[in-house]
Amino acid sequence: MPDDLRYREIKTKLTARSSRALGELAARTNLSEVDIVNRALQIYAYVEAEQAAGRQILTHDEREGETHVLRWF
Repeated sequence: MPDDLRYREIKTKLTARSSRALGELAARTNLSEVDIVNRALQIYAYVEAEQAAGRQILTHDEREGETHVLRWF
């Protein structure tokens, strides 16, 4: 894929679960479905690269004082 490609169209089918999540995120964030999918792909690329480098992604609940490792599928 050329580096200067600004846009790429794809056609895909979402599972029912993914479709619901997309709709809920669009309603909650006021982002377009395209923006949400683009952000999801960027996050996936980041998480995969971090794990490939031997690092973990952590979440921290400040109210509970708990830290958890993201379990990626």
